[in-house]
Amino acid sequence: MLQTIRKQIKKNQNIIISLLAFIVALISLGISLRSCRLEERVKHLHIVPQMEVSYLQKKDYDFVVFRNTSPIEIVSLSVNYKAYGFDKEKGKYRIVMAGSKNIIDDLGRNWIFKSKLAPNEIISEFVGELSSGSKSPQEKLIVARVFDITYYRPSDMSRFGKREVFFIDNGKIYTYNEARKIEALRSPLEQLDAFIQKYL
Repeated sequence: MLQTIRKQIKKNQNIIISLLAFIVALISLGISLRSCRLEERVKHLHIVPQMEVSYLQKKDYDFVVFRNTSPIEIVSLSVNYKAYGFDKEKGKYRIVMAGSKNIIDDLGRNWIFKSKLAPNEIISEFVGELSSGSKSPQEKLIVARVFDITYYRPSDMSRFGKREVFFIDNGKIYTYNEARKIEALRSPLEQLDAFIQKYL
């Protein structure tokens, strides 16, 4: 009987040791998963999310494309948009136009809002005001389309922003950097910021 008791105690000890080993393994797994998540979070904190903006033109309409070019998603993407018409004859800006889908917001504010944009995901939007497909604006105006973009990194909700400007002259599209190299676009480029501030 004493031998049976000893066997039972030994068996119970083995069960307790197994349970303890199992618990330790679970704790180790939890720590490992937490470390991986923390490492991934820290890794993402070093990634600066990037937004690529392209301006595309057809015969009768223009549209703009936004693409998340970073390996992480971005959240709370907001795009404000206004178009400014530079009168070629008078040599100054004289037209402001804006698109708005929300009557509560100021014109041009939150023209686009997207709660989340996955890596490599794109969104596009038609821009109809002062369409460069129309002959009249092409002949009389240089159109500056200004997109103010803000978005956040979800891991720490850091805010990022950029301004993209496209100039359209005689049906041709120029980025801001391209416009700086063209003599005919020097005045529209130099006067743009002051004109924007005037109408803020």
